[in-house]
Amino acid sequence: MSCHTGAVVQKIGVTLDQRTVADLDRWVKEGKYPNRSRALQSAVNLLSEREKRTRLVRELAKIDPQEEKQLAEQGLGDLPHSGINHPAAWRTTRTPPCQTIRI
Repeated sequence: MSCHTGAVVQKIGVTLDQRTVADLDRWVKEGKYPNRSRALQSAVNLLSEREKRTRLVRELAKIDPQEEKQLAEQGLGDLPHSGINHPAAWRTTRTPPCQTIRI
């Protein structure tokens, strides 16, 4: 089965409390969603996105800023030197080189 967007969809049965069904029906009546299925799909999508962001925040919290800085600085020494355009050369000058682009 596919929906209006062409995505493959699957029909399932769900059991909801009366308050939730009333909310779904109200949203459909107010025109926020064309039907209950779309309202539920939107809610599940929002919950899924929130979970992904929460998981990312948890993983980012595990990062040690000092360790990341050390790793980044070690990585600069691994790059091949190419004169003034190499970041290592910037340490000897006051500002990084600029490049003029003509359009």
